[in-house]
Amino acid sequence: MSKYFVILILLFSVLSLNAEDKKVIDMTGDSKKLSIKMDDAVDLALKNNLGIESENLTNEYKKWSTFTSWNAFLPTMSFNIAISRTNLEEEDRTMPSLEKTSTPPGFTMGEKISPLWTPGFSFDLTWRLNAAMGFAVYAAVLDYKGGKISFETAKKKLMKEVKKTFNTLLLTRRSLEVFQDNVNMAEKRYNQTQINYKNGLVPEYNVLSAQVALENLKPQLMEMKNNYNIYLVQFKQMIGIKNEVEITLDGELKVEKTEDFNAKELISKKIDERLDMQSTYLKLKNLENMKNISISYLTPSFLLKFSADPSFQYDISKSDTWKEADNAWKQRSGMLMFALSLPVDSWLPFSKTQMDILKYNYDMKKLNVSIKQMKQMAEVEIESIILKLKKSISSLESLKLNVKLAEKAFKMADDAYKVGSKELLDVEDAQSKLNSAKFNLMKEEYNYITGLLDLEYSLEVGTSSGGASTGGGSATQGADSSGAGAEAY
Repeated sequence: MSKYFVILILLFSVLSLNAEDKKVIDMTGDSKKLSIKMDDAVDLALKNNLGIESENLTNEYKKWSTFTSWNAFLPTMSFNIAISRTNLEEEDRTMPSLEKTSTPPGFTMGEKISPLWTPGFSFDLTWRLNAAMGFAVYAAVLDYKGGKISFETAKKKLMKEVKKTFNTLLLTRRSLEVFQDNVNMAEKRYNQTQINYKNGLVPEYNVLSAQVALENLKPQLMEMKNNYNIYLVQFKQMIGIKNEVEITLDGELKVEKTEDFNAKELISKKIDERLDMQSTYLKLKNLENMKNISISYLTPSFLLKFSADPSFQYDISKSDTWKEADNAWKQRSGMLMFALSLPVDSWLPFSKTQMDILKYNYDMKKLNVSIKQMKQMAEVEIESIILKLKKSISSLESLKLNVKLAEKAFKMADDAYKVGSKELLDVEDAQSKLNSAKFNLMKEEYNYITGLLDLEYSLEVGTSSGGASTGGGSATQGADSSGAGAEAY
């Protein structure tokens, strides 16, 4: 009874795990509202992205090719069964004068005979062994390692793009919120101006100016909302969520603390671990292996060959054939052969084998030069990213102070406008400077956060590495369009 109870628990656990996986998939189709964190978006993208799925299938095939690459050492074998007959129908094939004991059963001395129907089978085995076969197996192993690097590169690239797009959407959403706040303030100023006009504090011109300023902001607000929704649709496509599902981004574009980076230390520790460098080192191993395959053509090959082809010597169409056919199976040309062959033409100075070896030597030298160039480019790339990060760090404090000063200036201008001591243009100018300060701070925070993503990607992958196509779209354009809207008033 306890055994069945354990089985039921295991079965329930498996079903629960499957239900959780199904829930992740179903929430993209059945749920109409979904709150997504950055890590959730990355997980969904890795599960649903078609480019990643294609890379994974390629990698799985290469893995199986590696596991079965030893089949190169298997011999080639074939088994054949045949029934044959002669083409001499009703010909006078009078048996020679032989003793009766030597006459095949079913035949009479001196009679005309019909064609003979005789069965037979054959078995052939050929086994070759040479050094090239071992290097061919190693080539399959190297190909699988290259597939793993390519698959990991595709995953890292997709993760980076999803995270960048997520932060871009946060920037776009925050810019939209700032713009919405300013529309609300413009509406309050318009209402306050109407009250002041009714109380005789301001002329009608001020009312009209406040109304025009408000109406000018509304189309820009609608355009920003529309752009944000477009980028959101593209983001859904990137992470594999249906368009009809309403999603909200759970996160804030905010830099809590900054880090200090040592470029030289990071380069010395990480540069050789980058996936693009590992891929290049693997190419060098492939060239070495191809060179070894060419060299192996200079070595001897061992050959084992075995064949057997017994055939029935009498006519199976005769009824009395089987009575005396105890020893009717005869071997025709079966054999067992051991051979050792050594190529001669490959040893000639200008043979194809010798030229292939020379070519691989040059290719390896060129690739070593390329490795040095890649390292130099990687150092410049990492140092450039770190310099940008340091620039963002030094700018953030001054931008935060600038926002505080702009907020204070705008509040003073707005209070003065309410009592009639400031013109509407003065308030709008103060508001524009505040909006510009807020957006500059948000954009610098965005630059710092995305710079960290670039640095992480550069240290792990390298910008020279390719990857799967994410099918994402151009959501990263949202920052510039939102910024333009934020600074338009």
